[in-house]
Amino acid sequence: MPTLPEPVGLRQGLSGVGKQLKLLIIGDSAAAGVGVEHQRKALLGNLVSNLESHHQVNWQLHAQTGATTIETIKEVDNIGKQKFDVIITSLGVNDVTSRISAREWLTKQLQLREKLIAKFSPKLLILSSLPPMGKIPALPQPLRWYVGARAEEFDQLLQLSCHGITHHLPIKIGSISDMIAKDGFHPSAGLYKIWGQQVAQMIRERVN
Repeated sequence: MPTLPEPVGLRQGLSGVGKQLKLLIIGDSAAAGVGVEHQRKALLGNLVSNLESHHQVNWQLHAQTGATTIETIKEVDNIGKQKFDVIITSLGVNDVTSRISAREWLTKQLQLREKLIAKFSPKLLILSSLPPMGKIPALPQPLRWYVGARAEEFDQLLQLSCHGITHHLPIKIGSISDMIAKDGFHPSAGLYKIWGQQVAQMIRERVN
C-alpha cells in the first residue's frame, strides 16, 4: 500500500463571521486528512467552509497517522485546557487492525470521552463512524472480510454507547470506489466533502 503524507495547511485558525464556534478535531489519519494534498480539501477545511458563513469558527486539529484510541487519550494531555463548543473524533481503524478486543476498545473510547468532556466542556461530541473496511480495495481477502467484520462490531458498540451530548455520526456515502484516495485505503476529496457537510449539518441541528 502506498504511504501518503498528511496534507499541508494550518491546523489552528479563525475564520468566518457571526457567533463564535470553537471546534476541535482529534484522531487518526482520516482526521488529519490523509488522501488529499491540503487541509482545505480535508475534513477540517470542508467543515469550516460549511460553517463560516454563519459562525466565526475557531478551530484546532490534533490528529496523527496511525493513532489509536489509547494514543489519542495521551494526546489530549498535550492540549491546553480550554472550552470547545464541538469536538469531532475519527478513531477506530488502527484499533481494528490491532489486537485490542471490541469490548476493551469501547472501554478506552469511554475513557477518552470522559477526558474530553471533563477537560473541554463541549456542548456536542461527535463520534464519526468507522468506515466500511470490508469494502476497502487495498486490503486483500480474507483480511478484508476479517477487518470488515471487526469494524462493524466496533462501530455498533460505539453507536450503542452514545448518550447525552455524545452522538454517533454514520457517514453516508454512495459507491465506495468514488470515495477512496489513490492508495486504495484513505478517504478521497469527495468523501471528505460529504463528511464535512454531514458534520456541519449535525452541528447546525444540535448547537445553538
